[in-house]
Amino acid sequence: MFKKITYLFLVSFIMWGIINIIFNPPSKTTMKHYDILQREKPYTINGKVIKIVNHERIIWHDGKNEIDIYLIGIYVPRNFRSQVINFMKEKLLGQKVDLEFDRQYRDRFGNYYGYIYLKDEMINGMLIKKGLAKSAVVPPNNRYYSQFLQWELDAKRKGVGIWVNNQKKDKKILPKNFL
Repeated sequence: MFKKITYLFLVSFIMWGIINIIFNPPSKTTMKHYDILQREKPYTINGKVIKIVNHERIIWHDGKNEIDIYLIGIYVPRNFRSQVINFMKEKLLGQKVDLEFDRQYRDRFGNYYGYIYLKDEMINGMLIKKGLAKSAVVPPNNRYYSQFLQWELDAKRKGVGIWVNNQKKDKKILPKNFL
């Protein structure tokens, strides 16, 4: 008797789920949100930078909303953070910029992540090129992974910013009788 009741309950639960999916499809809002999360092509919107919060975060305004944006793909060492803040204040504050999202534009905590463009130049990349930041690509937001690594390598070769003393640190001093 118990097996029949369990079986009947299980079958009715499965049927209820199937009927619910058929007659209650996801809303357009849900699908639009999902589409942005899984997007392969860039999704870009324009607005204005109204505040530099810290070395990796800005407040961006699109005319309606103020959004707290974290820059994707960079890591700024502690001793370069004030330089990055000054650089971003000089370049971005009050400027109209484009915001490009990658595959995942929000994390599970609701934080927004993006690439910031000022006159067709990516600020995230500019920080890496100038040696003010290291590349720190975290999947699934890895659209510019190879480009960021290339820019970092170029900055290392030039010895700029973080990499000023890089050549000295990379050379290994071997004992005279090593070979």
